[in-house]
Order: sequence, then C-alpha cells, then structure tokens
Amino acid sequence: MRISFLLLAAGSLLLAQNVDVSGERIRQHVRFLSSDLLEGRGVGTRGGDLATEYIATEFALAGVKPAGDHGTYFQRVPLTGATTEPGITMSVEKGGQSLPLRWLDDYVGVTHQQK
Repeated sequence: MRISFLLLAAGSLLLAQNVDVSGERIRQHVRFLSSDLLEGRGVGTRGGDLATEYIATEFALAGVKPAGDHGTYFQRVPLTGATTEPGITMSVEKGGQSLPLRWLDDYVGVTHQQK
C-alpha cells in the first residue's frame, strides 16, 4: 500500500505543476478515483483510504490549508453501515405463484437505524 501511495504522490506532483482547471485534469482525477484499484471506495476499506489520501495529497499540492481535526485534511465522522446477510432471499407471491427477487437487480434494502 505504501508503494501505491508513493506512486500516487509522484503522479500528483506532476498534476500540481498545472494549476489551471481543465476538463482533462478533472477527467484524470475522476479516472483514478473511479478505477478498480480503489475497489469501490467504501468507508473503512483499503480503496476508501487510498481515495482519501489521494484527495488530501491533491489539496496539499494545491496549497489548500488543512481545516480538519488536529491540523489535518481529515475529520472524524461517526458512520454506520448495513449489509445483507449472505443467503438471505426475498420473494413476492400472488395467486399462489412465487417470484424470487434478486438483491440489487430487483430490490435494495435500506435502514435508517443508527447504532
């Protein structure tokens, strides 16, 4: 992970030389942040950590002053997540006919419960 971050920082240095806002520069950032390397950028995951470090590095290279916790670019925010148990099934029934539903294709479950 350190090597990836060092490569990331080196690439960021090249980008920092040009401070103009352009479609191509934005595309480069979006391309990296949406790449498979970041594994979806989930909170608390390796990909999410890489994405936040990338953005913090870009802020630093652009001269943005940290405004987060303890003089950093980061702020602790309590988050809660919900995942579906493996093997959970759902179906609908009408007139004795059962139709199985596929997770994410046919339905998505959410919760507003805070822990």
